[in-house]
Amino acid sequence: MTQALAGRHALVTGGGRGIGAAIAAALAGAGARVTLLGRTKAELEATAAALPGGALLVLERAYGAGGLRNRLYEVDFAGATDVAALPSLVGATYQPVRKRLLWERQFPDTNYEGAALGPPLSDGGYSLILISDDGHGQRQTLYALVLHGAVDGS
Repeated sequence: MTQALAGRHALVTGGGRGIGAAIAAALAGAGARVTLLGRTKAELEATAAALPGGALLVLERAYGAGGLRNRLYEVDFAGATDVAALPSLVGATYQPVRKRLLWERQFPDTNYEGAALGPPLSDGGYSLILISDDGHGQRQTLYALVLHGAVDGS
């Protein structure tokens, strides 16, 4: 298969199913690194797992002694076991996904709840926009944090 898109990065919206998943597969087959966006986690995971070098960005949120902690990981599904059909992981043999920490911050009162890729940057990377609110009911303050170059464009 040709690697006409080797070294290029493609962002596929609606990449979890249908035409978007088919386009993602074609782009990856041509050598592009593919980032998927979509609405359904399970569909995105299934599409990413089927792509060569398939990976997702995962925002992890946790509360601890120092306040709210946010971590951003790149998760690689290549070689990972689909454990959905296993009744239990106890005693089972499986290969977990691999994850690489890209960013970590601890905030006293802000727990980022959503993420979106921003426009491509001039160096080929992307910005990542994290979204949060202050949790104060009907009249909330919204927060956005923009990480420039958080996602490698290669």
